[in-house]
Amino acid sequence: MSTEERSVYPLRVPAGDRTYASAFQFLRDASPDIARLGSETHIVFGKAEIRAGANYYFVDTVKRFGGPNGRLKISIRVPNDASSAEGLGQLVGVTATAFWHGPVPTLDRTQTSFFTVAPDQTVYSGLIVKAGEYQP
Repeated sequence: MSTEERSVYPLRVPAGDRTYASAFQFLRDASPDIARLGSETHIVFGKAEIRAGANYYFVDTVKRFGGPNGRLKISIRVPNDASSAEGLGQLVGVTATAFWHGPVPTLDRTQTSFFTVAPDQTVYSGLIVKAGEYQP
């Protein structure tokens, strides 16, 4: 979609009607303050790394945010049996881009990352991970 088309075509997110140009928040341009991320009102996207755990995949942002122990990544935990986990195994070790909409991640108990569980795949929330690095 061209830049001109993005500003014209509507896209509905819970915050209301937006356009494709205004509905997305590129992580590289996001504030270092995690509280200002906007993942509840926008579709947040950016470069991510995928790790495989015993029962989960972890989608970790390359972008870091200010935390009590320095700059911390966002780590989205995806249960292996979740619909959003489909295809993640093929992306381990591959450059990828994560797109998600849902609650702002919170500091994990070890204070080593900002943590959230992949949102349920509903009409207005979810997680999609694609191979490659997408930019606006």
